[in-house]
Amino acid sequence: MNTNKGTASVTAPNNFTPETTTIQINKLNLSTVPNSPLGTNLVDDNYFKLLAVSSSGNVVVAFDQPVTFVVYYGSEVESSYKEDTLDVYKYESGSWTKKNCTLDTQANTLTCILPNFSVYGIFGEIIEESKNDNDNKNKKNIEIKKNQLFSHL
Repeated sequence: MNTNKGTASVTAPNNFTPETTTIQINKLNLSTVPNSPLGTNLVDDNYFKLLAVSSSGNVVVAFDQPVTFVVYYGSEVESSYKEDTLDVYKYESGSWTKKNCTLDTQANTLTCILPNFSVYGIFGEIIEESKNDNDNKNKKNIEIKKNQLFSHL
């Protein structure tokens, strides 16, 4: 499954369910995202419903063996989010639960071992610019404008 800035995949061991099963990764509409976990924001469009459907058409709610869910969140995220705060969260019973997945900052991936499927999102803390950063940017803009003004005289 491709997202705007990355990919998501599920790897299942042989016979993870008693029947032949199809795994679905459904990208969900961002306008339906429940409130983010406290202090975090959804990372880009990483909001999914993972689903397993047996060959008889039934939704599989539990697995005999866990599956691996990997999300590549893209290198651009590093400039907007505190990378060490990124994690996969599972939505159930009206709240988000942090999954404490393995973060690989070199590969820009989160890897989780899941015993079942649900709705998942990738959340993290946004990097906020300090007041000093904004003041310095404003000073540079003023200096550039002043220099441009003098060059025209």
